[in-house]
Amino acid sequence: MGFQVSRWMAASPDAVFEACADFAGAAQRVDAIEQVDMLTDGPVGVGTRFLETRTMFGKASTEEMEVTQFEPGKSYTLEADSCGSHFVSRLDFVP
Repeated sequence: MGFQVSRWMAASPDAVFEACADFAGAAQRVDAIEQVDMLTDGPVGVGTRFLETRTMFGKASTEEMEVTQFEPGKSYTLEADSCGSHFVSRLDFVP
């Protein structure tokens, strides 16, 4: 099961990618995200892990996210396991 969402932004793919891949700062940009706690140090890339707490359906939920694919300026994939399900989110940045 899956779905696709597209969004046009008046910015270069590199600039949008840089903002979206700033996981530590996500709570300042995304209303539903309450807190992000980085679990790994160093630059973001494959293997980066963080805890993300967000409000969904009126309830706070914290998930451990891991970057499993990372191509700077082009795409990244996040994966998480929660409530017996495996979630995969792939973001592609194109002109």
